Amino acid sequence: MLLAIRKIVQVLLMQGGSKSQRVDLERRGTRESQAIPAPDANAELVLSMQKRKSQYNSKSRSEKFNPHPEEVASGFPIDPPRESQVAESSSGKNTDDAPKISTGADFSSVLVAARRSLLSEIIEKGNVYQMLKDQDLQVQEAVRRGHVDKAKSTGALKFAFDGFNTSKLLLYGNAKLDSGAISLTQDTTFSIGRALYHAKIPLKHTNSSTIRSFETSFTFSITPYNGQRPGHGLVFIFVPSAGIQGAAASQYLGFLNRTNDGNRNNNVFGIEFDIVQNQEFYDINNNHVGLNVNSIISVTTYKAGYWFQDNQNKTNWWHFHALKLNNGKIYRVWIDYKDSFLGVSIAPAKMKKPLWPLLNVFIDLSDFFLDEMYAGFCAATGQLIGNHKILSWSFSN
Repeated sequence: MLLAIRKIVQVLLMQGGSKSQRVDLERRGTRESQAIPAPDANAELVLSMQKRKSQYNSKSRSEKFNPHPEEVASGFPIDPPRESQVAESSSGKNTDDAPKISTGADFSSVLVAARRSLLSEIIEKGNVYQMLKDQDLQVQEAVRRGHVDKAKSTGALKFAFDGFNTSKLLLYGNAKLDSGAISLTQDTTFSIGRALYHAKIPLKHTNSSTIRSFETSFTFSITPYNGQRPGHGLVFIFVPSAGIQGAAASQYLGFLNRTNDGNRNNNVFGIEFDIVQNQEFYDINNNHVGLNVNSIISVTTYKAGYWFQDNQNKTNWWHFHALKLNNGKIYRVWIDYKDSFLGVSIAPAKMKKPLWPLLNVFIDLSDFFLDEMYAGFCAATGQLIGNHKILSWSFSN
């Protein structure tokens, strides 16, 4: 009897059990029983094997509905399932069972569901173009945030404006943009204005009180109103907070006021370009450059101008050339700080930086600077009126 059963199995395998079909059986995870069938099960075994043969020669559902399976995954990429999803799909199965590999029908249903989900998302967002545009903006914002975070972590910041727009500036008081320049004051009496870089600038090394080196340069002009004597001047500033509170017009230049002048807790720094002499502030004249810390009274000051060298009889001689700050001409300023030395230079805009600074001061700014501060400009008029403009500005540290 056993011999007869073996012959029947061999015949069936020769007719429908080709090598590819046996491989397919293994791929489908179908496992034949290792037990020997009973003698009375011969007819049932033959019928079962014939049904399997007809099934193996037919196409799967995914092949019928997707004649080009390589196109199924075209379009939007589908993320692989998470570990939790894999666990859910195999829940209720014995871990000892042989793994079953999908023939394509299940994968097709996943793709259809994914496509429907994506289509609904596209409809909600409006259209594909808008969705891609939003994604692009998100990428750009992430890159920008990365640069900002890097600048904060290293203390490094660099920018340059040959013309200005409001996206990078904070404007207060009468300050406004005028043909790409910053106009700090109006042609009226007691006008006051302030313009700051839109974000605080890191000034100290990480976990240290030491001030980082910095360089800044800008061009400005002070123009008389109707040919009259102008006033009062402008200041390059570092301040702890945005806004214009605590500042007054006239001789205070939009920098401080009578109440807070001289307060050591101000934490303000300024390089003033003063065109009115105020005896109460010990101004040396009505055309000077000064260094101010927490006060409108300058720590050090010098008449406006620049030093240059002249070779005479094989000898280099230093000469001073005076400048008039309120004549409407454009001047360039350079301010450099390194190793507690502060240098300030000024010259006509088209000239190179002078070899020797107008102000050259040893000062430890860590006693006055906070970790981060706003940088910018302020100006004011009083009874005397003038137009104070900033035309360009660069900064790096």
